[in-house]
Amino acid sequence: MTVELLLVPGHTTANLAVWIAEDRVLYAGDTVVSDYHPNLASGTPPDWRLWLQSLDRLESLRAEILVPGHGRILRGEEVTAEIARTRTSLLRALGNV
Repeated sequence: MTVELLLVPGHTTANLAVWIAEDRVLYAGDTVVSDYHPNLASGTPPDWRLWLQSLDRLESLRAEILVPGHGRILRGEEVTAEIARTRTSLLRALGNV
């Protein structure tokens, strides 16, 4: 099995994700959480902009299964929807929505 570790700043600057391409499974850490709002309290606008870039990177993988840092495991269209929901939360915090 090949596992790729990805530095994807989000909730923290040292957040890591684990990508298993052959299975299309992504362990996203706290860059993506499901069923509640992402924790923005410990970040600042520059951190949120990095987080947005991390979401773009994770979305480009086209994971079929996403295991978030917190919440339920996401499958299929839920993956895209949850990344979009997190993106919208960050854009609102930045005043861009």
